[in-house]
This record gives sequence, structure tokens and C-alpha cells, in this order.
Amino acid sequence: MLLVNNFCNRSDADAAATNLDLEGYLALVAQARGTVDYAERTQVITQIQEKLFDYCTIMPLMRDNDFRCWRSDIQGIVYTNTGGFYLNDVGYTGE
Repeated sequence: MLLVNNFCNRSDADAAATNLDLEGYLALVAQARGTVDYAERTQVITQIQEKLFDYCTIMPLMRDNDFRCWRSDIQGIVYTNTGGFYLNDVGYTGE
């Protein structure tokens, strides 16, 4: 719901440019927020996602064949200039 909420809470100009049915969209979001049953809420969220697909360009924020980790208690990861990394000397400094 966080991404759905963020999409709804943009400026009016942005929303008008990318959502041709803003009122219907907001009504679906309100319905999803008020639906307790998981299966029913999933159906409403599916409708919301279909609206997102219709009106917005969606950029994936992950790649399933790569990963990165950033934690202060993991040390020794060596990053290359091309974005790759080596795990040869990785160590855990936490408890």
C-alpha cells in the first residue's frame, strides 16, 4: 500500500498528467484501505495495479540476477569500477 499511497499523494499537476481517472483511482485506494479481508483487499489492489500499468511507466527497482548489501557489520566487500564486487574477504563484525 505504501507505493499506492505515494502515487496518490503527488501534486495535482503530476496526478492529472499521469492518471486519467484520478477520482476512480482514489476511490479504489480508499476501498483497499478499508478492506480487512486479505482476499478481497488483494482483488482491489489488483485493480489499482492495473490502473498503474495503464497510466504510468513503471521502472523495476531490482534485478533478480544481482544483489548488493550495505550493513555496517559486514566488512571486506571489494567493489569494482564496473559495479561488480568480490566476496573473498567478507567478514561479519556483529554479534
